[in-house]
Amino acid sequence: MKLKARDKTLNKILVLGKPGSGKTTLVKRISSTFPGVFTGFFTEEVRRGGRRIGFSVETLAGEKGTLASQDLSSRFYVGRYRVDLESFERVALPVLEKALKEGKPCLVDEVGKMELFSISFRELILALWDSPQLVLATSRFPILTWVEKNLIFEKQPLTIYLSKENREQCYLTLKERLRHWLFNP
Repeated sequence: MKLKARDKTLNKILVLGKPGSGKTTLVKRISSTFPGVFTGFFTEEVRRGGRRIGFSVETLAGEKGTLASQDLSSRFYVGRYRVDLESFERVALPVLEKALKEGKPCLVDEVGKMELFSISFRELILALWDSPQLVLATSRFPILTWVEKNLIFEKQPLTIYLSKENREQCYLTLKERLRHWLFNP
């Protein structure tokens, strides 16, 4: 099937995968494959002495902040990690607002439990999901209820299930779809 540029049925892509399946690596590879095309952010584990102690958030432009840590105090938490909502919102929300305002393609890694504590983040994700622009987002599998209800059932994005076994094929397929969407008139 030949993809049409700006086809509204193909402008929302949701990559679902278990922890360690390669969601962040996929987002980074896509960003590198199409340099300067996307705005957005990714999240990564923070390790000390080989042990995970938290998570960071970093924009594609390089601005960094803390998403969660074992070492902070917060009323928001997932497992043993306390969410630094202020740091997350300071870093992530401006790039999402910019993407929405400018209509620029957007990468969001990830729409997860920690990120969803932010009401402003939820509102921006919904606004992006309703916009005509391209949005590539990741989330965990099994699917979070909020993601299932608001992003999958309501909007029916192209959904890709990523695993360690299929990650290279997913990258190649996604790269080709994005190339068509971005560059075919």
